[in-house]
Amino acid sequence: MNLQKKMLKGAVAGMITLGLVSRLASFNAATVKAATDNNSLELAHNAYIFNQKGKRIKNYHGQKNNAYLKKGTSINFSGSIKEVEPNTKKFYLLNEDREKQSWLPYKMIKGQSYYKLSSGGYVKANNVYRIAGHPLYTDQATVKIANLKKNESYKIGVGKDSINLKNGKIYQVDRVTSMSGQSGLSIEYRVRGTKTAFIPETKIKAKPKQQLQTYTQASYIIFTQKAGTYNVDGSARSTTDPNATFAAYDVYPVESATYLWSANDNKVELFYLLKDSWNEPRFYSLANYHAQDFAGLVYVKADTTEYESGPALKPTNTPEQAQKDAKIAVKEDKQELQDLVDQENITPYQSSSLSNLENRFKAALKLAKTTLNSDEATISEVKAAKAILVKTQNDLSHYDKSQAESDAILGATTPYIIWISTMN
Repeated sequence: MNLQKKMLKGAVAGMITLGLVSRLASFNAATVKAATDNNSLELAHNAYIFNQKGKRIKNYHGQKNNAYLKKGTSINFSGSIKEVEPNTKKFYLLNEDREKQSWLPYKMIKGQSYYKLSSGGYVKANNVYRIAGHPLYTDQATVKIANLKKNESYKIGVGKDSINLKNGKIYQVDRVTSMSGQSGLSIEYRVRGTKTAFIPETKIKAKPKQQLQTYTQASYIIFTQKAGTYNVDGSARSTTDPNATFAAYDVYPVESATYLWSANDNKVELFYLLKDSWNEPRFYSLANYHAQDFAGLVYVKADTTEYESGPALKPTNTPEQAQKDAKIAVKEDKQELQDLVDQENITPYQSSSLSNLENRFKAALKLAKTTLNSDEATISEVKAAKAILVKTQNDLSHYDKSQAESDAILGATTPYIIWISTMN
């Protein structure tokens, strides 16, 4: 069973557990290996064949009268797939790590991209669905608004991103996401050049021919195997609860990458801090793991996961620093955190829109005080508590209504998307 099918199977199993709708799954499952499976292009649309000057070939290998290749046709390409700097090409393939990209070089003819065929001639890149058996991605695609009721007003985006959708209007989109809301999860496309304008899939006439990368505000990882959770000292947390571990192909958000020293294993390893483990989780997850409210600092080993979507996280420390910070924190090590706690005087806010920020700050303050009162807290734990307190304090003190509106939209983005092939 390939990765895409395994992920779909795992996601469906998770959705049955959580009671979510069965059409959701991870989107970026299919990626390209360094060595390609074949040298063919698969067409997403009926496609004419052109010469090197961009003119149609009317008699292509015995076909006459403006010959074209039918949708779903596979035909060999000329050239070889090469690794390329990320986000530098309009059409590209995702490598296995989903951060690096590859491309099959294409020729620009009269402003359009064409792939050269091994049997002669060229085909437009925007008519290609797969290359060497792997999905073709694009940095932008065109969608047309449809399905709005007569005189229906449908607004997307906030502030300068605000757009009123109307039937027949065409937009360029550059990312796709699954948005969580009161009615569940919906697939949505981000309008190119905006941050918060997302068009629901139900409001467009047809999906893009090629895939778009998934957008999520949070960083998500996917587990490659069954995995447990760990404390800040690198020790394993209890797994007596059947939902205290992750299953292979579970997807979960994380907020930082940190090297931790494990005294039991006598080594340093890279870990991810699970998003909001120190606060009440506020996101959808198709994971076997169900975090308890205010569980504290909960980590997973990075080598049991792969990157899925969102900002790529860089380690906050070095392996050498991790070993040094594994020592029990003394008063001097806690002083900066203590100073932050001592100066806090939480002002009661009247705006309900601030409640989430207030709750996050209070949870961070609770974590800081617990860490300060612990005789077993390590320097690593003190540093983690300080970083969380500083960030939540900054978010609260620099509250901006427009930013809050933006975060309300972007914070609802998840990677649970099912790609319905245009070939079906």
